[in-house]
Parts: sequence; structure tokens; C-alpha cells
Amino acid sequence: MKRHRSLVSAACVFIVVVFAGFSFVRMDAKRDAAEQRLATEQLAVTQAYALERELESASDAVRALATEIQRRDSVDDFASVATTAMGRAANVQQLLLVIGDEIYAVYPARVESSGRDTLSVASWPEIPRADESRPPEAPTLVGPTKLFGADGVIIRVPVVVGPSNGSKPLSGWVAAYLSLDRLLRSAGFDRLSAAGYDYQLSHIDPRSRQPRAFSRSSTTELTSPVTQAIHRTDEQWRLSLAPREGWLRWSSLLLHGALAGIFALSAAVLIYEMADKAARSREESDGRGQRLQQATRRLTEEIQQREELEKQFNQAGFHDALTGLPNRHYFIERLERSLRRATRQPGYCVAVIVVDFDRLQNIKESLGHAAGDQLLMQAAQRFESCLDSADSVIARLGGDEIALLLFEIHSRDAAVAAAERLLTSMAEPFNLGRGDVFTSAGIGLALSTSGYEHAEELVRDANIALAKAKAGGETRIAVFEAAARDRVVSSLQLESDLHRAIRQHELRIHYQPIVSLATGRIVGMESLLRWQHPLEGMIPPDRFIGLAEETGLIVPITRWVLRNTCERARAWRAQLPDDVEFYLSVNLSAQDLRQPDLADHVASLIQEMALPPGVLSLEITEGSLISNVRSASDLVTQLRELCIPLLLDDFGTGYSSLSYLQRFQFDYLKIDRSFVSRITAHGGNAGIVRAIIRLATDLGMKTVAEGVETYEIAQQLRALGCEYGQGYYFSRPLDPDAATVLLQSRQQWQEKGLITQLSEA
Repeated sequence: MKRHRSLVSAACVFIVVVFAGFSFVRMDAKRDAAEQRLATEQLAVTQAYALERELESASDAVRALATEIQRRDSVDDFASVATTAMGRAANVQQLLLVIGDEIYAVYPARVESSGRDTLSVASWPEIPRADESRPPEAPTLVGPTKLFGADGVIIRVPVVVGPSNGSKPLSGWVAAYLSLDRLLRSAGFDRLSAAGYDYQLSHIDPRSRQPRAFSRSSTTELTSPVTQAIHRTDEQWRLSLAPREGWLRWSSLLLHGALAGIFALSAAVLIYEMADKAARSREESDGRGQRLQQATRRLTEEIQQREELEKQFNQAGFHDALTGLPNRHYFIERLERSLRRATRQPGYCVAVIVVDFDRLQNIKESLGHAAGDQLLMQAAQRFESCLDSADSVIARLGGDEIALLLFEIHSRDAAVAAAERLLTSMAEPFNLGRGDVFTSAGIGLALSTSGYEHAEELVRDANIALAKAKAGGETRIAVFEAAARDRVVSSLQLESDLHRAIRQHELRIHYQPIVSLATGRIVGMESLLRWQHPLEGMIPPDRFIGLAEETGLIVPITRWVLRNTCERARAWRAQLPDDVEFYLSVNLSAQDLRQPDLADHVASLIQEMALPPGVLSLEITEGSLISNVRSASDLVTQLRELCIPLLLDDFGTGYSSLSYLQRFQFDYLKIDRSFVSRITAHGGNAGIVRAIIRLATDLGMKTVAEGVETYEIAQQLRALGCEYGQGYYFSRPLDPDAATVLLQSRQQWQEKGLITQLSEA
């Protein structure tokens, strides 16, 4: 009984796997057949076009012959005229002049012909009257028909000529006879058999509209052939084409079927052995039976998913999988066609609008990605109601962007008006199933008036305008201007140059002294980065530091500055007397604060350079501190354990909380130059500076004033209790050699009268 149940289980699995394998094989066969049919359709179009070219060349020869005869108004020298026309078409076998029902002349002449052959023209259109004199009409085709004992095609043009003896003008036809076999060989039909295809040419009777086959490569009837009309025959000829071995590749089907059978048999044997062992105990049998059911269910689900994927594959080619909107491929294809039309039709203009929704990522994170896709679909529906669907295309380019293509835009104002309607349509809330959600958007617009050749260029410029709109605050619509693209290109060039500058050591470090306002003694120097560009000269940091932070290059640059600063500190300590004490400070960016190994790197540098505590200090800006509170907290703790002094830079320019000052415990607080520059000679506008100095003193920090430009400002800062100053009044940033000379001279600015005048005050 147990063995019987095991056999039943194995048989069930065998049947399921065989069924699954059959489904896979069937889907593969359908796909192969579809691909084969597509290739056959393309081949039929190509072959029909080749046949049309052969007929066209013969038509050109007949037309040229008729024109020359009409010009000469004589048929006496038919052979010499036909010789020239014969060179136009190699596939023409004979050129004929038919007068009435008789073949008047043939070129090349037929040896077996004696006199004039009779040609039945009962089915030909009426011959022009003798008194008519008009140019040759368009060539027409007669056939297939028999002439000279063989199947062929006749292409003829009516002519009216006057004979040389002055008698009544003659009406007739100039015709070209093409042997059917020779015509098909010239068109390459003999290669179809070598490629594994059977073909059949049929003629549609103009009266009964019934097809009649007049040429075929096989006696057997074609199975489900691909049919293509031959346009040069007024579509009365049809080319039917089909693979000789049929649409299904039986060898591949048999191989896949055999593999499916082997897999099914193997699965059945395995299940049989598992079921036989499971039958030894009820508990094991139940557990394995459940696993078998789960495996069968998963297999069935995979089959259903495969069928669903096959359905989605046809849709995915031109539509977005999440929203169902047309995708980027479809959008670019329509835009390419519009640009080609613009090159042919002056005055025709299209506009590309790119819409990027604000806070869409927050909506996805709070309500789910499905809610974000639903918002995009609702927005697309609103955009369709604002625009004429016949004159626009709405697509999803990817991410959170929707692009619109507007046809026949007559002016920039019309495009901007359409963009404004899009913004207006978004004023109402979006219902995403969990309440109403409001959102806004930035819109970038580009017009095709600048002579675009490629669709991607127009989309690129619309995205450049979008970036301007997103950064423009209240301005939510931006129209592309060439200057914006120049700025982007310039930024990309600067980024490339910055990569090269790092490799080729073009970066420089200058040092600006930090001076004690009480004694005039240099207590430290700040390391300031400069870029010695080979073409532009010295580039200030405000042009490339932001770019370095965006691209992540600031991290290796900071590591380089730290190492060079430590090496400079070691060199100066070796050159200067032992009683000269100073520190060197290095600025850290927000990207540096996110590096978990920064403290270890600093510790290894200090150990490698044998620097005593306090020689290297680090400056952290208020903005980078607030944007990296968690990582900055850990880093500050590690740096304080290394006895590294910390300076809070640009204090007062951000939106920090005063609680951060106690939490991070900085040693120095640097007063931003924007506050220092407002201090007058009489102490006016010094309230904020006084409050900052008092706050720092209460928290146990020393203060450093940046941007000290005059003696009066230095005097006021000293009176307010500020310990240190830094600025052009003391010294501009110096290169390493000049800074060395300054440190060796132990300059105290006594010649400027700072100490004397402050003491007297």
C-alpha cells in the first residue's frame, strides 16, 4: 500500500513536470515562430523591393525609348534608338515596337522571326488616335503573358509617330519584354531557395479579383505564407514567402521535449524515493507531503508568472511597467520623427517639457512606492485634460520625471502657457487612498528652434532648464537658454580638470597666520587650498571646493592636505627654535565627517610625523556639523581622545542649536567675517560679536575673529575680549616659502603699532 502511494506521488509529479515542460516548450515555440515570421516579413519586403527595382529599371528603358521615338517622330531607325535604351536595363530581353496588332520591330532581332509577328492586344488599353500628339504616358505592365514561346512580362508606353513617307501618323506601343525567369534571377529569387525559403508569385485578376499563381519555387502549397504586394504592378502581383521546413523548428522542439522528459523522469524518480522513505512514519510522510504540495504550488505559480511575463513583455517595449505610461524609448522615437519633420518643414517647431515633482521621495517613503506611481498616473491624467491629446505625447522618462512632447508650437509664449496650465492643474490635492496629498513641481522647457539633430539633445537641454527651475525658488518654470548649457559644460570641464589636477599635483597649500591680539605673536596658521591651473592660473577655492564635494573628490583632497600639512609642521619644527609654538589647522568638509576611518587616518599621520599634541588642529564648519550630527559626534569624540584641538568655523551663519556647542565641546570658536566686517572704528554694530565672545567665554572656548582688515577692527576686537585675529591686516595667505620666512623672523607686527596703540588705548 505504501509502495502504491509512492508510485501515485511520483506519477503526479511526472505529469506536473511534463505539463510544465510542455508549457515552456510551447512558449519557446511560439516565440521562435514569431521571430521566424518577422524575419520572413522583412525578407519578403526586401525581395519585393528588389523585384520593383528591376521593373523600375525596365520602365526607365521603355520611357527613354518612347521619348526618343516621339522626339524623332519616326520609327525607321528603331534599332539604333533601342541600342541606347537597352543599356539602361540589363534585365530587358527585347525591346518592341507594336503598331496595331503587329510587332513592327524587335531589338535585338529574333533570328527565327520572318516578317512581322502578330501580337494579341485585345486586353490592352485603347491606342491613342492618330491625330493626337502628346508626350509618352507612364509605363504600364502587362502580364505575365506568353511571347516568343516563353512566359514573360511586357512593360509598354503608347506612342504616336509619323512615318517618313508622309502618310497618316501611326499609333502603337513601345514595349520591353522581360523573360520571367531572367527577371526573377535578376531580382535574386534564386537565392531564396538557398536560404531555405519557398516562394510563389500570384497575379490578381482585375475583373474577378482572384489570384493565379504564375511562378513558384515548389509544387507544394505554402503553409501560412507571408504575403507582400509588388507596388510597381499596381499591387496586382503578390509575393508569398514561407520557410521550406515550416514555421516551427522541430529539431529544437524535440530537443527541448527530450530534456523536459528527462527532467520529469528524474523528478519522478526522486519523488518516488522520497515518498517511499517518508512512508515509514506518519509524521515524516505528512511533512514531506506538505513540501511536495508547496513545490507543486510554486511550480504552478512560476508557470503562471512566466505566462504573465510573456504578456508584459509585449507591453514593456513602449510602456512603463509601473505606471503604464509610454516609456522613454517611445518618447525618443516620436521626438526623432518630429525633428526630422522640422528639418523638412521650415517653421515647424516642437517643445519638450520635463516635470519633476517635489517631495515625491517623501511620499514614497511614507505611503509606499505604489502611492508615488499612483500620483504620477493621476498627474498624467490631469496633464492630458489640459492639453490636446492629438498634439502631445506624455511619457515617463524614469524616476520621478514625466516628459511631454508638444507638436506644432508656434512660439515660446505658447509653450510657457502650456507649462503654466500644467502647474495650475496640480493645485488640487491628489487622492492616494490614504488621504489627500499636495505637491508641486519644477518644469524645464526646451524648444526645437535651435536646429537640433538628435532627440537626446533636446531632452538634455530640457533637463538643464529643469535644474534651473528646481534651484530657482519661486520660479517653477524655466526655458532653456544656451548659456545654461555652457555653464554645465564648463562645470564638467572643471570637474575633468580637477581629476587631472589631483593626478598631476597642481593643488597648492597656502598658509594664513592666526595672531594673538594681546601680544601680536603668531600662534597658528590655517592651511588654505589653492589650484594652480596650467591655463587659468591660480583658481580660488570657492570655484572648485563645492564641485569637489559634489563629486566626492574632496575626501582624497582632504587626505592630501592633512599629509602635506603634517609634513610642513614637522619641517617647521625642525627649522625653528624650540620656544616657537604654533599650530596648523585644516578644514574638514561634510563629506569628510562621514568617513568612519578619518580619526584613524589622522592618528597614523601624527604618529608617522612624530608631532606633539596640539600641533595639528581641525576646523569644522557649522553647516557640515548640523548635516552630520551622528557621524560628527562620534568623530569629535575620537579626535578629542587624540588631543587634537577643534575649531568651530563660520559660527553664526547657519541654523545650529546652541546645545550643539556644549555637546561637541570645541576648543576654539571662529567668528565669521560677515560679523567682523560690520564693526566700525567707534564700536558700532559690535553687539553680535560681543555676544558671541561672551558665549564662547562662558562655554570655555577661545575666540578667533576672521576677516580682520584694519587696525580699527583689531582694536575693537581686542577691547571686546577676542583673543585671536586672522585677516589681511596681518597677512594674506602665503606660499610655504614665504610663510617659513615669516615664522623664522618671529614677526609680531610691532612696526604697525598694534601693540603700542592698543596699550595706550
